[in-house]
Amino acid sequence: MRLLAIWVLAVALSACAKTPPQIPEQYWQEVVTIEEVEAADRAERAQSIAHVGSSVRVLADGSMVPLTEKEQEESRASVASSGIGNNEEWQILRKLHRPGDKIYKFAWPPLSGPFGYVLVRDGEEIHPVYVGDH
Repeated sequence: MRLLAIWVLAVALSACAKTPPQIPEQYWQEVVTIEEVEAADRAERAQSIAHVGSSVRVLADGSMVPLTEKEQEESRASVASSGIGNNEEWQILRKLHRPGDKIYKFAWPPLSGPFGYVLVRDGEEIHPVYVGDH
């Protein structure tokens, strides 16, 4: 009996670990389109890439030195490849999206949790995409 209770608890905990909590509706913010999200992401990454040349590295003694050309190239490549279009969960959202669905930006209150996008169909959460934490 004890073994059965442990097994049931393990299964329940496993299910909880695999299923992220639903995003409370009060954290849903503005409605956005796929095109708007991807355009904003491209613009943000372009701005970040443009600033790589003026980026510096802080050394252990506190001095700041410009990034080497190799570091700049690596930084640009990293920013370029980190777009939402390369996010596996975003690709799933795109495939699940149907006419009439809404995509909301969401954010937990500041300093308390994740932010991202959630696909909503008929008022029900279908698929969240977490893009960061506060």
